[in-house]
Amino acid sequence: MTMQGPKAFLGFSPASAWKTSLRRILIEGMK
Repeated sequence: MTMQGPKAFLGFSPASAWKTSLRRILIEGMK
């Protein structure tokens, strides 16, 4: 199994999506 498989899966996972959104909100709040 290649690294690209799991990495792609995590990239499209809802958990990764909300974590990215949350981090983006935190960064915007710090500005």
